[in-house]
Amino acid sequence: MSGIPPLAGFFAKFSVIFSLVNNNSLGLAFIVILSSMVGAFYYLRWVKIMYSDKYSFNKANEYITFSLDNFSSIIFMVFSIFIMLYFLDPYVVNVYSTVLSKYIFI
Repeated sequence: MSGIPPLAGFFAKFSVIFSLVNNNSLGLAFIVILSSMVGAFYYLRWVKIMYSDKYSFNKANEYITFSLDNFSSIIFMVFSIFIMLYFLDPYVVNVYSTVLSKYIFI
């Protein structure tokens, strides 16, 4: 997922960036590279935490909690529904996304 060179994610990102550069979409290629760098930072951070950081498991009843405000909860719910619907019927989600993008970017 982070696009490390010998793995498949690297070749997928490389082909997308290569196509963008060939079509003179340098701004979009820059955005893809920048977002890949940010994503790689977060993915590799989890790998570092899992394999090299020491963590004490002495507290058996400690739970990790987080809270979301109402707006974040609604956004999370909407995106979750879109992801579930996409697996059921990708065509419907693509049609709604196209219609929604026409209303947003007019």
